[in-house]
Amino acid sequence: ENDRVPYENDGKNKNAFGNHGWTLDPPRLTPNSDKGTGDPGSPRTAVDPCMNGKAIVAFLDGSVTAKTPEELGYRMDAHGKYLDSGTGSNRPTNRLFSGTGDDNDPPSLPR
Repeated sequence: ENDRVPYENDGKNKNAFGNHGWTLDPPRLTPNSDKGTGDPGSPRTAVDPCMNGKAIVAFLDGSVTAKTPEELGYRMDAHGKYLDSGTGSNRPTNRLFSGTGDDNDPPSLPR
């Protein structure tokens, strides 16, 4: 139910790839992290590697490049589901999302 499904151009299925591309969760989440699109029952959101297995990424310095989800810090299980956390080399990292270059925890849920 919370897994993403193939892209649908009409934008009506919140679980579909690309339909909430403007609200990306950082690669590594914590039990207290805000998560998903903000919709009721919102799923985990992550990049969509839609261009030869890479996502188009724009950085605040104005540069644009194509990177794999792994290069951006995401990790997936054997079925392609994005992992919230992990250990060792399969641990997601927020280094490119933190703004500091460090693997900082994301913000907690708003109160």
